[in-house]
Amino acid sequence: MNTLIYHKFSKSFTISLILTLLISLPAHAKDHNPCGDFDAYINYEWKSKHPVPSTESSWGSFDILIKSNEEKTITLLNELLGIKYSKSSYQQQIRDLYQSLLDTKTRNQRGIQPLMKYFKMIDQARSFNDLLIINALVPGMTLPFEGSVFQDLMNSESMAFYLSASGLTLGDKEYYLSDDQDKAVIREGLKDYITTIEQLLGHREKKAKRISDDIFNIEKDIANYHYNKEDSRDPFKMYNKFSLKEIEQLIPSIDWNRYFMALNISPDEVIITNPELLKSMDKIGNNHSLKSWKEYLKFHLASNMSSYLTEDFEKARFILFATIMNGVQEQKPVQDRAINRINNLLGESVGRLFISKHFSTSSKEKVEHMIENMRSVFAERIQNLEWMSNETKKEALEKLSSFTYKIGYPNKWKDESSIDIQELHVFENVMNIKNFRHKENLKEYSKEVDRDKWEMNAHEVNAYYHPLHNEIVFPAGILQPPFFDPEGDDAANYGGIGAVIGHEFSHGFDDQGSKFDADGNLRDWWAPKDRELFNNLTQKLEEQYNNYEILPGVHLNGKYTLGENIADQGGLLLGYYALLKEYENQPEPALVNGMDFKQRFFYGWAKVWRQNATDEFIKQLISTNPHAPAKARINVAISNLKEFYDAFNCDAPSETDRVIIW
Repeated sequence: MNTLIYHKFSKSFTISLILTLLISLPAHAKDHNPCGDFDAYINYEWKSKHPVPSTESSWGSFDILIKSNEEKTITLLNELLGIKYSKSSYQQQIRDLYQSLLDTKTRNQRGIQPLMKYFKMIDQARSFNDLLIINALVPGMTLPFEGSVFQDLMNSESMAFYLSASGLTLGDKEYYLSDDQDKAVIREGLKDYITTIEQLLGHREKKAKRISDDIFNIEKDIANYHYNKEDSRDPFKMYNKFSLKEIEQLIPSIDWNRYFMALNISPDEVIITNPELLKSMDKIGNNHSLKSWKEYLKFHLASNMSSYLTEDFEKARFILFATIMNGVQEQKPVQDRAINRINNLLGESVGRLFISKHFSTSSKEKVEHMIENMRSVFAERIQNLEWMSNETKKEALEKLSSFTYKIGYPNKWKDESSIDIQELHVFENVMNIKNFRHKENLKEYSKEVDRDKWEMNAHEVNAYYHPLHNEIVFPAGILQPPFFDPEGDDAANYGGIGAVIGHEFSHGFDDQGSKFDADGNLRDWWAPKDRELFNNLTQKLEEQYNNYEILPGVHLNGKYTLGENIADQGGLLLGYYALLKEYENQPEPALVNGMDFKQRFFYGWAKVWRQNATDEFIKQLISTNPHAPAKARINVAISNLKEFYDAFNCDAPSETDRVIIW
């Protein structure tokens, strides 16, 4: 799934007004050269006045809009309080979950009691297979691999069962194996975190440290067999289909019949994303005692549910994931934390509340027009590509014409009325939600593909391209200033939401999306020579980003961010030429505060992506996220565009030094 922005640990800060995309050249602009550092030219003054708040890891246009949506959501939730709703209505579920999230007094009084029935199950296990069954039955637990249902990448009309690599608290193998000093600091932070959790579970310090060492060693063992993050972006590498007989031969120590019976699923075949990890399960399992595996499972349950236990558990998680890893100094107020969690737990229902008061159908109509305008531009650009053969162009144009889109909110809402949610006992509420989602996911195996399903909440400030549906999706949350103003300047809109639309279109043709065809199937539809030429171009783009120094001695990872970088460049080009198409056969628009409409387009792009961030956050983004930091998304994305250099009368680098993919 390709998305527009990164997902952060923390996204909000109290403000009173959202900034709109006013078109005015910053007063400092005369001190900076647009041809050198365009981010500074447009955003220096704003950034100098808006440091990263103590509760944040970054602060920019996205965060401001996210906070505005959160404030609107708080108002909506507070309006639900004190009103009697029928049991299991979505309003009752949201209201009572919200109240239970705010009730820290009850959480602190209950301590670790909510964990005890699950710990008892773990203690009764007599083998690793027993633990595997518990893991299959109880959401929130973690083992080296996890099972789930998703569309078959090579047959997008059917659902398949996947076994995927898991088991790492920090997610990425580099944290466990790299000699990098920053990674070593985080590694020690993880050990301290595990020790703290074990002490909160009732162990004395010496024993807690011993358990911590055992758990860390298990995770380090698992990390040895995880793919590098760059390799995990290759869908062909991640697609390995096995029959049940072949799986039994691959990992004979696991009782697969019992495992699938526990899941209540009978797959004929299984897709394994990382066969090497599964093949190594015997070795990993035998390296550690059953007692250590039990402690590992208990720790992960407590860690995964730490936000719903006592405030001490919550604080321990904050120190590792927010302070050590992202440089956040201060924990948010309880209400802000509750909003973030309710968005994750019942986000579709919250979005249902949001769009009833904060979305206009006129916005949807205008965005639809922009999408079709951009589709037309993209078709022209494909037809005019010099490096692509007619054979491959035909396939590319077929895929482009097959793109569907969703705007605003789902046509139908999920029925989640069977989830039991009450005012007290947030732990049970969350487990009930997780259990419902787990079972619903497994039920999808025997159902038709649901193409009406949304992968984001309606009020989310984001967008995405779904390669198996060949669709682009724009939630209502992002269809607001500074990205989009239905009554605003066309140039600003095309530099904002227009470039977002183009970004998602381009994901269908980036290094990942280009491996899926018009029907959403993983298939090599390229003529071999065309794929070779495409790879040559993307290699040049990869090297450009590798050479960009975002912090002293810290360079970007051009290979890992390649898909997003292709999409950023494509989004800019499609947005720019769609804007020109908007003004075809019309007089050129008047200057606004000294800027013509072409300059205002790039101004809109830079203003959308302006951001301050902690050094820790930037380093983590580079290590774990396929999006480049915001400054690079502004400066490097425009560095290949003749259109930008012409707009600001800059001397463009030679064509041999620039690279255009689409």
